[in-house]
Amino acid sequence: MLNQEIQSTIRAYLLTDSEDGRTGYLYFNYYFCSKELKQETAEAFLSETLNSPELSSRGPIEGGGFLIRIDGAPILFWEIDEERWLLTYSSEDLDKRHRDKLSKAHKKIGWILPAQFESKVVDEIYHDFSPEEESVNIERKWSPYWIYERGSEIPENLQGYYQDHIDEFVEKEIEFNVKTPGWLVDTAFKQGVQEELLNKSEISMSRFTYEPDQSVSAVSDGGIASEDFQSSVTVRQEGRVVHRSGVPEATFSLLDQIELRDDLFDELSEIIPEREYTKLENGIVDTEYFRPGGTLDIVFSEKDFNEEASITLSNLLSVGQDDVKLHGTVQWRDGLEFQVETYTPFDEGEYQIYFTSEEDESGEEKASLSIRPRSATAAGFVYLFRKLKEKFDPRVEYAIEKPPSAEEA
Repeated sequence: MLNQEIQSTIRAYLLTDSEDGRTGYLYFNYYFCSKELKQETAEAFLSETLNSPELSSRGPIEGGGFLIRIDGAPILFWEIDEERWLLTYSSEDLDKRHRDKLSKAHKKIGWILPAQFESKVVDEIYHDFSPEEESVNIERKWSPYWIYERGSEIPENLQGYYQDHIDEFVEKEIEFNVKTPGWLVDTAFKQGVQEELLNKSEISMSRFTYEPDQSVSAVSDGGIASEDFQSSVTVRQEGRVVHRSGVPEATFSLLDQIELRDDLFDELSEIIPEREYTKLENGIVDTEYFRPGGTLDIVFSEKDFNEEASITLSNLLSVGQDDVKLHGTVQWRDGLEFQVETYTPFDEGEYQIYFTSEEDESGEEKASLSIRPRSATAAGFVYLFRKLKEKFDPRVEYAIEKPPSAEEA
């Protein structure tokens, strides 16, 4: 949530009107970070992303954040909660070259990941808060996992299936979009896109007018009339919101809505193993506290338990891809079932993952994963889960089995 201190600081540094009376676009970039936000880590982030620029005016700001200027342009950093950073800057101050590099920072820095927004959350928000008569631009994307020609692992008993169905494993990304009044969006997609493709795709970008209800606008700063309390925004799935025009406080409330509706981070935090150590005088490290991790059980409700699922998921979880920062080792296979040890380099996370089947109500066997974190962060766990949905299938049902208490362990 953007508390009043953060909002006031953004106004002070980034909302000064230009000579022609306009304010530039405001950028809100969210990242998962495996390092604590300090002055030196913020500087390292910019140095690695922008190729060692000249930094100035370093220092703390209200809300527990830090300010760093590049060529006079302020960039504001906050650690919104543990493992998650927010970077805010304006197109009025920061040139496009630097903005483009910041949007791709996760491709250069190993200790950050884009804090992706849930597609269903973005879908809910523009449906709930965008006036129906206003134009909406929605881009959807299906980005399936494809098998590397080299480096992939096709088990001997599945080689025949793989060779006979190789086209299934090399499908590439598809994007499609509509620009229409809000009330026509769903109809336009259904008429123009195959139902199967529409169902397995996710919203990658949305541009719309955000108009919160009167209960939100009534408490906005400055007493703005509710009919004027709106903003034009762009929301990108990788964790970026752009305030294009209108009332900045409306966009602040949009950011709060995204956070309120996405509780996956908190859910997965509850099943992360916890350890506390003490180093004794003789150098031995003694475990004072330990709570084992729980289990995340995922059923892909529209994916059958078959050869295609077994091959795709075992490679996804052990080989990864350019935009899937995972690697691992398949420990054993039994027919289509397998167990894999998967690692997230971002946080040195380690997961034991079991692929099996789960019967649905009609008795059909569906692809299922049981994931037990052995050493992980909530951010890394969220990344793993969202990549499984993005690259295999987003239509999932999941259940969380919480760990026993530390005393029981």
